[in-house]
Amino acid sequence: MLRTFDRELSEEQEREIKQLIADYFFRLVDQEADEIETQKKYTPDDFEKMAHKHRRTPYRQTEK
Repeated sequence: MLRTFDRELSEEQEREIKQLIADYFFRLVDQEADEIETQKKYTPDDFEKMAHKHRRTPYRQTEK
């Protein structure tokens, strides 16, 4: 795809194209998240609980 548009671009044009691509992928992720939210019937309260839940991997402390 990039070879199709193989030409000199200004920095501003490059920024605009990168933003368009980022916006496109954001919309895809946002749509998928909405579908999951609908399927699982999540509520705002569920999201609040998830935001405060500890989900980090516990690591053993190494002895020195």
